[in-house]
Amino acid sequence: MKIAILSGKGGTGKTFISVNLAAAADKACYIDCDVEEPNGHLFFKPENLVEEEVSVIIPRIDKELCRGCRRCVDFCRFNALAFIKDSPLVFKDICHSCGGCILLCPEKAISEEKKIIGRIQTGSSENVTVNTGILNTGEASGVPVIEKLINKDKKEDFTVIDCPPGSSCVVMESIKDADYCILVAEPTVFGAHNLGAISIIDGEYAVDAYACEGCGLCEALCPAQAVSLEPHVAGELRLYNNDRVFSTAQLKMGSGTSGKLVTEVKKQLQEEVENGELAIIDGSPGIGCPVIASLSGVDMVLVVAEPSLSGISDMERIINTAEKFQTKTAVCVNKYDTNLEETAKIEAICRERQIPYAGKIPFDPEAVKAVNNGHSIVEVECAAGEAVRKVFDKTMELLNE
Repeated sequence: MKIAILSGKGGTGKTFISVNLAAAADKACYIDCDVEEPNGHLFFKPENLVEEEVSVIIPRIDKELCRGCRRCVDFCRFNALAFIKDSPLVFKDICHSCGGCILLCPEKAISEEKKIIGRIQTGSSENVTVNTGILNTGEASGVPVIEKLINKDKKEDFTVIDCPPGSSCVVMESIKDADYCILVAEPTVFGAHNLGAISIIDGEYAVDAYACEGCGLCEALCPAQAVSLEPHVAGELRLYNNDRVFSTAQLKMGSGTSGKLVTEVKKQLQEEVENGELAIIDGSPGIGCPVIASLSGVDMVLVVAEPSLSGISDMERIINTAEKFQTKTAVCVNKYDTNLEETAKIEAICRERQIPYAGKIPFDPEAVKAVNNGHSIVEVECAAGEAVRKVFDKTMELLNE
């Protein structure tokens, strides 16, 4: 029996439910597929850890054999190849490992090499086998890590799959073999998005829309030319422009192009906002491709942390990611008074790493009421709203230093 635990967004308590369901069983396997920010191991503290690297295949070009025909560059739909100084150059970070360039090269100048994109840790905690997937920062997709993670251990009768938040391709990979799905929701106006994915193939060749990344290799290789590419809507851009500009988008369920959609949201915003105006980007959770797209080109990163064991782990992961961009970074703590001890740890980490501390926001029932009524908390008189104003002032001060 495989039970997948889902949530439409981060922070609903998905890992809390997953960990405790596994712990409540006589014997269970816990699989943490939230590979961008895995936290289950922090609670189980598994022993006898065994680590295994996860790699994908990327192209390696022999410049001696290459004749400069450019077929590989023209074929790649992800712009992972460019022709520079009379030879192709591979951009490893955006290669989707489809292998098309290797198969199409007439001179056999392209061969395979492995690129490590993450790792899997396996250990035990009393009656629970704990399998954890960890994606390297900035990788385009966690699907290969999740695929290997799901197929790794099929011995246990009862398996709990802690899925990533949202409804993108990594979620579809996590739930495709599950017997049952549980959606963890929070009672707020933001709510939870319904998830559902049913694919029926009646003995015919068909395209799995959730797995296809649009590389075009099937079209290029089909000898009967029976395959052709057609446009596929990956998401929907929206723009609201009144006294403030609000640029947003909604990713289509199961799509793997969230990073590209984030880039389009930012581009749409830049076209509307004049130079010098303040633009606030609400980034995705985690450290994957959409987060990298969110961080690119910004002047400052404000990390919102929560005072918990998993919150501190997630905070450090995103701080490490932001540092790669050499961008100003600050930290604020939300609901700090729910755990003063963990809040103190966050403040200590900021001092140790010399990261500016922008402030802390208390848990406030009045703020909860405001949010559930569709209002921002700075519109009402409450402690949390006043704290947010102070965080804003401190952030502007840091930004203008």
